[in-house]
Amino acid sequence: MDNITDNEKQNAVSRVLSDKNIRTQPFGANVAAERAYARAERIAAAFHLVTNHIPEQEPLRIQVRQSALALIALILEGRDVMRVGESRSNVELVATIRRLISAARLLAVSGYVSIQNADVLVDALDDLAAYILAARRTNLSETIAFSREEFLGAGGQAIEHKGQSQRSVKDRASRAPLPSRADRSSARRESILAVLSSQGAVGIKDIAAQLPEYSDKMIQRELKTLVGAGKVVKSGSKRWSMYKLA
Repeated sequence: MDNITDNEKQNAVSRVLSDKNIRTQPFGANVAAERAYARAERIAAAFHLVTNHIPEQEPLRIQVRQSALALIALILEGRDVMRVGESRSNVELVATIRRLISAARLLAVSGYVSIQNADVLVDALDDLAAYILAARRTNLSETIAFSREEFLGAGGQAIEHKGQSQRSVKDRASRAPLPSRADRSSARRESILAVLSSQGAVGIKDIAAQLPEYSDKMIQRELKTLVGAGKVVKSGSKRWSMYKLA
C-alpha cells in the first residue's frame, strides 16, 4: 500500500511539474538560475505531497513547508547574484537546503515518510546545493577576476594594428567573431573530460552538477561522441549509465 501511495505521489509531481514551456521567465540569460529554480520547484512540491497526511499543527510539517517555499523564493530573489560568491542570498539559500535535508531525515525517523522517499529528497537537495556551488565556478561566473595582461598582446603591448586608432577592449570584443558550433561542442567535450579526470566513474547528473551551463541532453550527446571516439568508457544502461575515462 505504501508503495502504491509513493508511486501516486511521484506521478502527481510529474504531471503537474512537466517540462512544458512557460512564457513567464524572470531569469533572462541566467540559465543556471532558471534550472536551479525548476529543481527547487519540484523539491518543494514533493515536500508538500509527502506531508499531506501529517496533522496540520505538527511543527515539523509547518517548518518543512515554510522552508520549501523559502527555497523557491530565495532562488527567485537571488537570481542576479547566484554567480557571486558569498552573497547573503547564497548563504541563506545553502542554509535553507541544509535545513530541508535535516527535515527530510526527521520525517523518516518520525515515521511520517518512508526511508526511500527521504533518501530521494536528501539526494535531490544535495544535488541542488552542488549545482548552485558549481554555477559559481563556470566561465560565466562573476567571481572570475581578469588581469590587465590578459588584454595585452605579446611583450605587454596593447593589441593595435599599424595605422589604426586604438580601440577599447569592449569595442574589440563586440567585433570578435562568435565561436562556431564545432568550437562550442569541442569546449563542452573538454569540460566533460576534465570532470571525468577528477571524479572517475560518474553519471550524467553528476557531470551536469559540475557543468551547470550545459543541459543534460547536451552532455549526453557529447558523451556519446566521446564514447564513439574511444576517449570515454560507458557502463550500465539508461538511468544507471556510468562514464569514465578510457
